[in-house]
Amino acid sequence: MKIGFCQFEINHKATTKNLETILNLLNNIQADLIVLPELALTGYYFEHKQELIEHSNIINTKAIKELTTLSKKTGTTYVIGIGEVEDQKLFNTALVINHKGVIGKHRKINLTNNETIFDAGDSVQVIDLGNYKLGIAICFETWFPEIFRILSDKGADLIVSPANFGGPWTLDVARVRALENSIPVILTNRLGSELIQGEKDDFRGESRIIDGYGNIILSAGKEPYVGIIEIDLNDFQRHRNLISDDTLKERKKYIKIK
Repeated sequence: MKIGFCQFEINHKATTKNLETILNLLNNIQADLIVLPELALTGYYFEHKQELIEHSNIINTKAIKELTTLSKKTGTTYVIGIGEVEDQKLFNTALVINHKGVIGKHRKINLTNNETIFDAGDSVQVIDLGNYKLGIAICFETWFPEIFRILSDKGADLIVSPANFGGPWTLDVARVRALENSIPVILTNRLGSELIQGEKDDFRGESRIIDGYGNIILSAGKEPYVGIIEIDLNDFQRHRNLISDDTLKERKKYIKIK
């Protein structure tokens, strides 16, 4: 199957411009799955909850409609990070969109100190896309091995991570998560900069696709880029079986723990 990422500069609060950028970058791109960054329509940091709610209410419906239409044209499923509003609650959410519209989502559970305006999600689930099962862990959630293990136990064949980060550590953490679960990972970061708590933060890009052995098989630099690669998700099943719960239980019969 063909999987990929769409990395671009997100302009803070410029929701219409961000959506136009996405549509222009993806217009003629065909793949099975393409992943966009976290909070791809609005930008990342908002001091006040109501401000992000207002921006999200304006753009979300239009974005879903446009990506649904684009999916009908390209046959591609998209994962995009948004601010999701429900009953005045606000979630940092990743939507899964195809030609039918929204077919799944994940609400970020592990929030950073810069994300106090958000309500935390409370569930981890895989999304059945027919030929494969998809798991989602948003940015900082890659730092928590439990989420990846749960997704693995639930049968995920591929885990995607829409992200907004500037430091180098998440790049390495994502490789570890892929290796320890024998599951390919798509990490989609953004470009651009924002004022976060009064200080300028730069987002580094460097989106990448990591195979189930921890190898980087496709990576971007620090420029707008749509990267697509072919991968066989079944290639990592044998390695995954070596670290499965059933195998570990069998090995524990011969391990004495004092």
